[in-house]
Amino acid sequence: MWLYARAVSGPSKNRHARIIFLASAILLAPAIARAAPPVLETPPDVKDCPSSEDLRRVLASQIGRDEFDSPNAPRVVVRVRRVSEAELAADVSVTTSDGKTSTRTIEEADACGDLVRAAALTVALALEHDEKRAAEKRAEEPAPTPTPPPAVAEQAAPERSLRNDRGVVSLSALTAIGLLPRPAAGAGGSARVRISESLWASARGFYLPKGSMPNDEFALNLYGLGPGLCAEPFGSSKVAAVGCAHAIFGAYDVTRANALLKNAGAEAYVGASLFAGARARVAGPLHLEGGLDAQIPFVRPTYLTDACPPVGFEPPFTALALWLGAGLSIF
Repeated sequence: MWLYARAVSGPSKNRHARIIFLASAILLAPAIARAAPPVLETPPDVKDCPSSEDLRRVLASQIGRDEFDSPNAPRVVVRVRRVSEAELAADVSVTTSDGKTSTRTIEEADACGDLVRAAALTVALALEHDEKRAAEKRAEEPAPTPTPPPAVAEQAAPERSLRNDRGVVSLSALTAIGLLPRPAAGAGGSARVRISESLWASARGFYLPKGSMPNDEFALNLYGLGPGLCAEPFGSSKVAAVGCAHAIFGAYDVTRANALLKNAGAEAYVGASLFAGARARVAGPLHLEGGLDAQIPFVRPTYLTDACPPVGFEPPFTALALWLGAGLSIF
């Protein structure tokens, strides 16, 4: 008895299948109802009426497509009824996808087939009107505003490369050793114009205001100016190496003499200048420039006193000058 009760009281093996079937039926019921094909209802005593399938084929040929199996297809119901012994009428009901239902009655027809064809034409006109109205409604709706692209941060314009400068003007302080009797400080300037990617036409000048003899018997000054060429053979956008060669034309002059001099007037100075240095961008057009200048005199005037023994000065074969200054670039 216990074994029998255990067997009959167990869960049914079909219970899960029934539950799945019922759930599927509930979920699919709305779609099945919406996707129903056209319905044609006719009186039982009328023998020449077409079927629902015939109505569907006529509708498909009228509207140019058969979409009655789609969930969004219109619901079409045609009910044929008898008005009199010789006349028939049809009630045509069309429910569109938005749920709106329109009904029309077609009367005074003596043949069921003609009545169904007239009903199909009526349905096709109603569907065409509904599609046209939906298209007009969509056209009247404002277009969606496009989402603006994310703002792009404005990028600062890249700084102009120092090697793209078209012209350079510089002023410098300089210290010279060998050009005057004592190391002397002075000022200089230069101007350059680019004539190729790495070559410049240049002009350079300097002025050394005072250089006294060790015993202070006389003092000299020196100025010079001349043309030349400069090159920037390598560098980056902010720093470039500079090399220049200039011819220098100038003069010595006695600024003070405490003793008699054999040549107390101005003496010509002619030489060459070889410069090696660098130029660096600071900000905008402002740059710094510095380097070492080797002066090679071609004319070496001699200044001598009348004392015995005489005391004098003559420029050496090579003198040095250290330049350091700032300038502006011409873009």
